[in-house]
Amino acid sequence: MTRDRQAKAGKKPVVEGMRDRRTLTDGARTVEIYYIAGSTHCDGLLMVYLPTERCLVEADVYTPGPLNTPAPTAVNPLTVNLAEDIDRLGLGVDQFLPLHGRIVPMAEMNKAIGRARASALTACAGYWYSSNSARVYTICLPAPSMSTRRSPCTA
Repeated sequence: MTRDRQAKAGKKPVVEGMRDRRTLTDGARTVEIYYIAGSTHCDGLLMVYLPTERCLVEADVYTPGPLNTPAPTAVNPLTVNLAEDIDRLGLGVDQFLPLHGRIVPMAEMNKAIGRARASALTACAGYWYSSNSARVYTICLPAPSMSTRRSPCTA
């Protein structure tokens, strides 16, 4: 068997674990890794959040359908759980980068679970206010400038 670079280096690999959250940074870029709590798909499932880009990378809990197809008639409980985790963690997700499927905006995932979250944004004292009549919660974020409204994670 041919030895790979790791074996040739003669150094033992460093394996680092995590529980609920892990943040990696090189000083210029930050990557946040979160445990997806309550998932019935598998225990230990993780998602990766890119806060600067407001993008979420995940696998198996939300798989968008092909472009221009109607939302599924049955709501996937794994996707509902993901949405609840995003809310619980306060992640400002604009785009999903699923490992299975195409890049989609948060609004498409909300539509898939029958939620109209962030459907109407109105200014409130320098903040953007979003409420959902189907659920009782409110999100107030600093009002974005016109240059930050467009997500850099477009397909």
